[in-house]
Amino acid sequence: SSFNKVKSVIESYLEGNSPRSVITCKINSKPYYLKISKQDNHIYIEAERQVKKHISTSDLNEIGFLFDSNHHKNWKLVCKAINKIIQFDRVFVLQVLETGNCSIIAENSHMPSEPLENKYFSKDFLPEVLIEHFKHSPYRFMANVNEQHQNFYTIDQNIDLKSTQLICVPDLTAEYYQFIGIKTALFFPLYLKGKFWGMVVAQNIKEKRVDLQTRKICTFIVQNAMSKYEM
Repeated sequence: SSFNKVKSVIESYLEGNSPRSVITCKINSKPYYLKISKQDNHIYIEAERQVKKHISTSDLNEIGFLFDSNHHKNWKLVCKAINKIIQFDRVFVLQVLETGNCSIIAENSHMPSEPLENKYFSKDFLPEVLIEHFKHSPYRFMANVNEQHQNFYTIDQNIDLKSTQLICVPDLTAEYYQFIGIKTALFFPLYLKGKFWGMVVAQNIKEKRVDLQTRKICTFIVQNAMSKYEM
C-alpha cells in the first residue's frame, strides 16, 4: 500500500540511507508523486499530481540525439530539444555578462512577438534575489503565476523550503510575468565552474502542467549541455 511505501522510505532515512527519493502512490484514487527528502534532520514530503504516466520514446530519442552529438556549444539545439518535449511558446538561454547585464544567446520560439535572441537586458532583469532563488534547486517550476499561494504552517522556525519546489518565485518576478502575459514558466539555472552563468527559461502564455518526470528529463538535458560546454 501507499502508506507502507512511505513508511519504508522514512525508516530508511532514519537509518541514514539516501536523503532523496520519489515514489508514486494513489491519493483519493488519483496518481501522485511523493517527493521525499531529508535536510537538517527534517524530512520533507511533497505531494504532486502525476500528469503523464510514461516517458515517450520520442522524448528518450531527443536525449539520445543530444548525447550522441557533439553540439556542446549549440544552445539553440538545446532549446529546440527541450521545446520538442514540453511544447512551450518559448525556450531561451540567458547568459549573465561580467557587467551584470544579460544576453539572450539562443532561442526557440513560437511567439508572435519579436524574437529575444541577441537582445540585451539590464542587470535589473535578473536581480540577485532571483539568482539566489534559483541556486537551491536544479530547476524552478511556476505552474500558474495567478494561482493562489498555499498557506504554510509550522511550529519550528528553522524550516527551510529553499531546496523544495514548494517555495514561490519572488513577488517581483510574478508581477513581471503577469505584466507580460506569461502563465507558466520553467527555469533551469546554469553554473560554470561553480559560478552562476545563466539560465534556460521556458515560457508559456497559457497555463500548462508539466509532469515531474518530464521536468527531470529537461533538467538532465540542460545539465549535460552545461557540462559539455564547461569541458
